[in-house]
Amino acid sequence: MPRVSAIIPTYNCGRFLDAAIRSVRAQSYRDVEIIVVDDGSTDDTRQVLERWANTIVTIRQENRGLPAARNTAIAVATGEFCAYLDADDLWLPHRLERGVAFLDAHPECGLVHGDFHVIDESGAQLFEEFNRREQRRIMRGRCLHELLRFSTICVPTVLERRACVVEAGGFDERLRYAEDYQHWIRVALNGHAFGYLEEPLALYRWRDESLSRSGDPAIQARWNEFLLLIFRPLLDDASLRARLDPTAEEIVRWRLARCHRNLVHRYRALGNLRLARAHALAWLRLNPRSTDPYVELAKSFVPRVLVERIRPVDG
Repeated sequence: MPRVSAIIPTYNCGRFLDAAIRSVRAQSYRDVEIIVVDDGSTDDTRQVLERWANTIVTIRQENRGLPAARNTAIAVATGEFCAYLDADDLWLPHRLERGVAFLDAHPECGLVHGDFHVIDESGAQLFEEFNRREQRRIMRGRCLHELLRFSTICVPTVLERRACVVEAGGFDERLRYAEDYQHWIRVALNGHAFGYLEEPLALYRWRDESLSRSGDPAIQARWNEFLLLIFRPLLDDASLRARLDPTAEEIVRWRLARCHRNLVHRYRALGNLRLARAHALAWLRLNPRSTDPYVELAKSFVPRVLVERIRPVDG
């Protein structure tokens, strides 16, 4: 029976952490090591972890972000497989058993993921079998093209071969958002297929502060800046670009242009015309035949209040 390393990074999630650990301990699959990395928490996380002394591996480090915490855990993991669980999410009891059986039966797959239920801050269920309910497109098989366009992979449902994690270089510590998305892309670029289980494997928590800030222009700007860090190297790094077929390269260019377009709007909304102008120029270089970046470039020289007053003339 291969060992699974349960990777749990946590930052100020003391109120959820005990339940997360218990959901791992309740797995039907028994050969599991639990590694919790406390990424500089200032709440009661230390006290929660003391309850589990000598039964799990705990590591405390100064705050360096989620990808760094995951990498710290991966560095000491002894399992053949890595399973990810953020401290505010929960696993369903057969999650690991189903995942290990799938990867044992499908050696071409570097990872397997599945459906999930969505819960709120208090643990009440909001949506059942979210992927099925929303009829989301699923990342499965050789799915690089689909993955470059978007991702529907839910982190707490993923079971990944540790060799695959290492080959992909772990998680990029520059990224505070979308580090998991970048990692899945690297796994696909390395030629691994993705598996999918139709059944729900985890409870994914939507937290109030995340939902309330999702439309914040500053948060959206940061998100798109991190996406640029994901997609730019795919063209700039010769070794990565060589793994892209013509369709994949076209998709990457489209994603970059879309990010720059979004950043033009976000930075103009924030009143930063200098950055809006810089991204308009970058968008123009990617799409020189489109009129839209030229229009946005012109707008970046005009204060927002004047742009908003401009109205098209009827007739």
